[in-house]
Amino acid sequence: MNRPWSGCSNRRRPARAGLDAGRPARHYGGMRYSAASLPLLVLLVMAVLQACTYPVQRQELPQITFTHQPPLVLNVADVRVTSSHRPATGRDHVEDILPAPPEAVLRRWAEDRLRAAGRSGSARFDITEASVVRTALPRTGGLRGLLTEDQAERYDAVAAATLEIFDPHGVRLAYVQTRATRARSVSEKATLDQRDRIRFEMIETLMREFDAEMEKAMRRHLGGWLM
Repeated sequence: MNRPWSGCSNRRRPARAGLDAGRPARHYGGMRYSAASLPLLVLLVMAVLQACTYPVQRQELPQITFTHQPPLVLNVADVRVTSSHRPATGRDHVEDILPAPPEAVLRRWAEDRLRAAGRSGSARFDITEASVVRTALPRTGGLRGLLTEDQAERYDAVAAATLEIFDPHGVRLAYVQTRATRARSVSEKATLDQRDRIRFEMIETLMREFDAEMEKAMRRHLGGWLM
């Protein structure tokens, strides 16, 4: 005799392979996870999000100063520092992103090296150019390019200034001009810190050349005002 059919059964179904027999399986985004694995998944997501919130730690580079050099003492009552340099606009001019912008370092040079020790007259140190231009360099193409480490870009830096001597009435009596240039290229595989270091060393070398040339010009043409 056939037993009546029932929609429910007391027979226990075996657990499916790969799932927790005591907890129901859950589906997320087309993937199957057990309830026991959810806490681990949540912790993993939180760790990734937390890592994305921390800023990249950049290296700290030293200040470029000239206090190790003896001051250049002028027989004038005061020294003024001005800038007639007009920064150019555009993506190629990158002075503002440098760890040591050339205009700031030129001002530091004047503050560290020039001294007024006279009773009359004045000197003016005018920054006429302080630029750094970035130029993209051609890359090696094709299969050979995959095996070649190219120089990705070149930086061309210029530091120029004029030092003028005026009498008490504002008449210019003498002046000297100095202009230094320096260029460096950067590998396509350079890290951010390596790029900062290369650009810093470029400005450091540029200003070392400027320092030597300006002092030489002053001793040659402004000897009567040096004390």
